[in-house]
Amino acid sequence: MSSDEFQDLKVHLEDIVSATNNFDPQRLIGRGGFGSVYKGEISLPQGRTMMAFKRLETKYGQGNDEFWKEIIMLSKYRHENLVSLLCFCDEGDERILGYELASRGSLDRYLGDASLTWNQRVKIYEEWNAKVSDFGLSKFGPANQAETYLFSTVVGTPGYCDPLYWEMGFLTKESDIYSFGVVLFEVLCGRICCEYSNGQLNGILVHTWKNRYDENKLDDIVCSNLKEQIELNSLLTFSAIASRCLEKNRKERPTMMEIIEELESALELQIIPQNNKHLVELAKLAEPPLSYKSLEELMFLLYEGFCYKDTTWLSVTENGRVCEMISANKCIFEHKTRDVRTIETEDSRFGCYRWVYLDFKIKASPEFLEPNVTYSINLIYKYLHYDPYNYKREVNYRTCLPFKYKLDEAAKYSGTYISKCGVDGWHSAQLYQFTCHEKEHFTIEYSGTEHIGRLRIEGIEFRPVEYGTEEVNMLNLQDIDLEQELPTDYLDLIKLSKNTILWTTEKELYNILRQGFFIENGQKWFSIDKRMKNRLMIPAKAFLKEREWIFKDFPTSRFEVAAECKSDWDFTVECKINSQVFGISTTWSCHLIYKLPEYHPLLTNIASISVGRIHGEDRLPIYLHHPGHIPIFGTNVDEKSYLPSDICEIHRLPKLRKDGWMECMFTKSLLVYEAGNNLHLGFEFWGELNGLIVQGLELRTM
Repeated sequence: MSSDEFQDLKVHLEDIVSATNNFDPQRLIGRGGFGSVYKGEISLPQGRTMMAFKRLETKYGQGNDEFWKEIIMLSKYRHENLVSLLCFCDEGDERILGYELASRGSLDRYLGDASLTWNQRVKIYEEWNAKVSDFGLSKFGPANQAETYLFSTVVGTPGYCDPLYWEMGFLTKESDIYSFGVVLFEVLCGRICCEYSNGQLNGILVHTWKNRYDENKLDDIVCSNLKEQIELNSLLTFSAIASRCLEKNRKERPTMMEIIEELESALELQIIPQNNKHLVELAKLAEPPLSYKSLEELMFLLYEGFCYKDTTWLSVTENGRVCEMISANKCIFEHKTRDVRTIETEDSRFGCYRWVYLDFKIKASPEFLEPNVTYSINLIYKYLHYDPYNYKREVNYRTCLPFKYKLDEAAKYSGTYISKCGVDGWHSAQLYQFTCHEKEHFTIEYSGTEHIGRLRIEGIEFRPVEYGTEEVNMLNLQDIDLEQELPTDYLDLIKLSKNTILWTTEKELYNILRQGFFIENGQKWFSIDKRMKNRLMIPAKAFLKEREWIFKDFPTSRFEVAAECKSDWDFTVECKINSQVFGISTTWSCHLIYKLPEYHPLLTNIASISVGRIHGEDRLPIYLHHPGHIPIFGTNVDEKSYLPSDICEIHRLPKLRKDGWMECMFTKSLLVYEAGNNLHLGFEFWGELNGLIVQGLELRTM
């Protein structure tokens, strides 16, 4: 191999001897498998430069061919994280390579330095501009050839060489992975892998490090300065990838891309606690502690939740706020019932629930709530009730809690009418809101009636409140769409009127249709809305049974008659739909027009509807009285301005109409699929219905 091609890199031996003071041991800065490295300043075309001179020793296997291979390879590759080859010398028996000097020296000088933090070790701190050197490039082969090489002379730095290379002379790209794994363990343990005594190699620690990892005894080898710094998951991730690098079977070693990904995960896991300490501490409470590789994975695991000491379920919201649920077995302490049992089931997060009936008390003392956060207190339950139309079948009502409740020290009961069903089938009914300031203790008393069935309680939950803007308009009922053209069949609609209707302009006709008129000999009232959609009101007398209702004169009723309920618990609606108004295959919604009695117990606000003999929704809840605001204490939240987001999402809340009557949509998307279609609805209420006034039903085209 001729040096003419690289003449610009060649320097004279006397210049190197002068720069290193004749290879003075005081200038020695390192030693490797191919010789020693000295520091010295030399003149190059770009000026005086401090350099590192690697003086190769042929007795270690570094021949002339390997020397030139290294020059060729390093002269072609330039990278900010590679130590550059700046010069060489090949005079006489001397083979010397001159590299740029890493200003901070070799990593081994800092391994035991207490000031080198774990974060810096993992990412080889950017400001240090870390560089890789001493490749042993003489062992490189062409990139397009096989990646396994057999060498008759095995050379290299003890401790860093792949054992298979050392034993059999086989060198592969996985051999570099092994060497890198050794460096990773050095970073973790705070020392180099070799022990020296009087300048002689006394032992290699790599095998010991690997064994300690396999024995789960990392604490024996981790640098003492790092033990208080390293987060557990960061340590486990880092040590796991380092250990994989040292596997004897080369196929089990990771790729460099895998190593990079795992080191990035280890770094992220170390950084997570700086801004999310409460999440990290929460994860440690799991048994075993939650294992994760990123903040996203930690959030996912905590969002799923875990059981703590068999009696508490801990989780977080999407915003990272802590939720705590206390099992029914722990918090139900007093009950007045004919049958209360603990039932084991895989359906519960605790593996069981309490089966209660009628009155009971709950005592809860949450331990993990965050200070200055507003929480809701929620009952987690399933309410099973016999289907009134099939007493062999139990029904799990979706959004109604048939109990009234109060804090132990309170004088008055409250009633919650809104609950939310989770994907696991358990319902969450919000009872109170409060702002947490210190350790909180709650005793809540529940009261039901004989008509109420069995309640399966999983626990009491404390969840951070998410507020929504109240969109429910309690003062009027007003359509929001703009006027459109008159319906094309308006002449046919006018012919349905009981009386002859005259008009002179389209605007006058529009006002007539909007105001409405009697049809079918005064038995029904027809009108349109601003969207030109049909509305049909059916009087109470047409669908309510006389044995359940008292029909009275009522001047404010459209039909001058209304029905007053004398039933205790339920009633049915049966009537025939006139397809002349809606047409075949028309989809519409159904609304009850009513007034509540001046006094109405809490439980009469809630009803369940079954829809029979018609295509549409099966069983739905309705609310005859607006649920109002959740009781709030110990918070600065303006309870008059906000409703819980669960309530804001419900569209079947009652509204007050302009005519002073209440209306409640209790079903939608019903389909009239044939002429003379029958409507059958069954209402079942919790509590007494006496005094409920019904004017009629209003059907609206969707």
